Amino acid sequence: MIGCASLDNITIAHSKICADLSFQTPLTQLFASRLKEALICTFVSNNFNDTLNSINPRLNKILNPQIHEVKDVSYYTTGIIDDQDFLILSQAITLLESENLAHKKLATEILLACEAVSSQSKRIGITGSPGVGKSTFIESIAKELINNDHRAAVLTIDPTSIDNRGSILGDKTRMDQLSQDNRIFVRPSPSRSFLGGTHALTYEAIIMCEACGINYIIVETVGVGQSEYAVSDIVDCSILLLLPGAGDELQGIKKGITQIADLIVINKTDGERIALAQQVAQDYRAAAHITSNSTKDWNTQVCLHSSIDPKFDLQVIDQIQQYFEQYDYTVKRNAQRQKILDTRLRYHLSEILSKTIDANEITSQVLKSPNLHPLKAVDQLLKRIDIELNLD
Repeated sequence: MIGCASLDNITIAHSKICADLSFQTPLTQLFASRLKEALICTFVSNNFNDTLNSINPRLNKILNPQIHEVKDVSYYTTGIIDDQDFLILSQAITLLESENLAHKKLATEILLACEAVSSQSKRIGITGSPGVGKSTFIESIAKELINNDHRAAVLTIDPTSIDNRGSILGDKTRMDQLSQDNRIFVRPSPSRSFLGGTHALTYEAIIMCEACGINYIIVETVGVGQSEYAVSDIVDCSILLLLPGAGDELQGIKKGITQIADLIVINKTDGERIALAQQVAQDYRAAAHITSNSTKDWNTQVCLHSSIDPKFDLQVIDQIQQYFEQYDYTVKRNAQRQKILDTRLRYHLSEILSKTIDANEITSQVLKSPNLHPLKAVDQLLKRIDIELNLD
């Protein structure tokens, strides 16, 4: 229990530490706990909820657990499909990402209902190395991309710690303008060590967003390298961000992430880097005819961008719109379906095995028996496992 504090001090602390508690992270949970103690210490319980509302109405949803009580499937499907409520959409995605088996079953029912809703939203993937400016780029173009008749979702993927599986989920904080726009749904999710730059359930989150009447869905990947391009399997248009000085023509013809890009954007083209950015763009244009996929009807385009010059936003948006004018939803998404199905099956099988098999047992066996090869130990363990998945 912390000491008594005045309402003014609590308000100041709240505004400085956590101006928006619309999503929970370890930091906001800790702060909410401390704030609750201070409020209880200062105010009588009868006025507790009124006091919370006077500071920030969102605090009630964080501190009062009944707000987060899991409802039945009709609550979520009606809220998403009929009411197109972003809050309920967020709650459904939370169930989807939960490791609780009951939550997973409920999320599956919600997902099946959402899949029945036909949609031709535009799915855009934004990928690039760490520090290339993905979040700033998205905030720069997102509002220009939609008009008054459209709504957008930004699904950001944050890296997960290899030690404690925690994630900062800070991309929403960077996109403060988008977060305040009621036409735009911003949702950060942890990668949970899923390789390829996305979350294992990003595709399912996209389906829920489409059922909620969202027209543009932007997926921002974790900072990736040359071989991580899973995002291309779940979006319609893949945009690769590069920095001035990112490489020459030889770098441009290397297979991998550059091969799947529909649009390559040389970001942070400003100040002393303009000439360098123009040279990099020229190198990648020269390499485009080598790296382009022969099955695509679209030739990879290369353009420049700077978040401090609005003219670049319009140039990028023009390229995106040209791409979708030529885009064939049926052909592309039918081709994606097989890849998505394969990826989902492998992921869920891996999840089941990882929770069923104790890797420590294999390690201890190998350490105790120097002549026992790890592959042999795994084989012996698999023979003893009887896996039964109950989804009824």
